[in-house]
Amino acid sequence: GKLPREVVREFMAEAYARGQGGTAQRVWFARDAADNAPAAQDRRDGAPIPDAVREVIGQGMTVVVIHRIGPARGEAAQDVIDVFRVKDGRIA
Repeated sequence: GKLPREVVREFMAEAYARGQGGTAQRVWFARDAADNAPAAQDRRDGAPIPDAVREVIGQGMTVVVIHRIGPARGEAAQDVIDVFRVKDGRIA
């Protein structure tokens, strides 16, 4: 299987660099995943979203990504701290 950092990196590449957030969510999120931002722009398919990762911290099955999401899809830029928990190769 993939390490938690790899799971999160692949989700983010699909959601941000390729703009396929809806697809990425279906592929990388567990069916019963607890998602605190289900309407976020990175959960929808569309144009790529500019994203600059500042720091990635991994501890066990938890990955924290500190990043700046550039302005896209009618939304302003924002600094974000995302916390992902990975279980069985999926974001839980």
